[in-house]
Amino acid sequence: MRKTIQTLFSLALIMLFISCNSNTDKAKAQEKNNVEQISTSSLTITDETIKKDSEGNVISNEKFNEYLNSGEYLATPIIENGKIVEAQLQKASKEQIAQLKEMLLNSENENGKKAPDFEVTDLQGKTYKLSELNDKTVVLNFWFTTCKPCMIEIPELNELVKENKDVIFLGLATDKEDNVKSFLKKHPFEYHIIANSRDIVKLYDVSSFPTHYIIKNGIIQNKFIGLSSDIKEKIQNSIDGKQQKNASNVEVKNNEPIMLNSNSDIRNEKGEKLDMMEAVEKINSQKYTMESATDENGNEYILIRKL
Repeated sequence: MRKTIQTLFSLALIMLFISCNSNTDKAKAQEKNNVEQISTSSLTITDETIKKDSEGNVISNEKFNEYLNSGEYLATPIIENGKIVEAQLQKASKEQIAQLKEMLLNSENENGKKAPDFEVTDLQGKTYKLSELNDKTVVLNFWFTTCKPCMIEIPELNELVKENKDVIFLGLATDKEDNVKSFLKKHPFEYHIIANSRDIVKLYDVSSFPTHYIIKNGIIQNKFIGLSSDIKEKIQNSIDGKQQKNASNVEVKNNEPIMLNSNSDIRNEKGEKLDMMEAVEKINSQKYTMESATDENGNEYILIRKL
């Protein structure tokens, strides 16, 4: 049985990468060895993943989680063929511990807050203003047409729409309207689809796709980030008012995520090549997003696009 890694592990991975950015030699060494690969969607650890303590000794799942839950350790992943095959603990500095706690707190703090108001019009011309839907449950899905994890979950999201007639489901795509319409001809999506949603992406500070928000009476109930094998159950539980297992609702799953490594073909919107460190610096600024794209010659590459 696959075991989903806890929120602290995903934050620890982020913190480890930040620490590598502050140490040029170490970052280059890890980049050269392809040890660390960063995903804006998600990562999964399984029972088969080898876990090691900071000394390199193999430890049990329980001991590994115990160290992470202490908030005093980061985790170094080794990824092969899209899977985490090994994860080793690393003692965090006082500064990193403080940052880790702040990130976890910020992730949890959105629940219970008033959702930012917006007004959008879907592809059928119907307008939705969030502040006028206070008596409704509203589910938001932030996505884009070349996002593979977004595409994978669409069938389950369609089932949610069929099973929850009183809920308003809004699919907020970052793409232009023509691109969205072309996509929907091949991939039917039952949400009320809104194109050109970059302003709402900024409003909700979304930096990973897919991202889901469940809003009731104008209040954020839950936020789910990344592809999850049980996303339908999570959203349904939130709609029904059932308590979620993980307070922060950050799910880590490795199912065709967008991965960055030193060999990645990374480009900006002008088609100019970027190295991995430039790309990650832009993504970490939360002013850019990372998307899978294909050029006119059919070559797949990673697009770093400004929000």
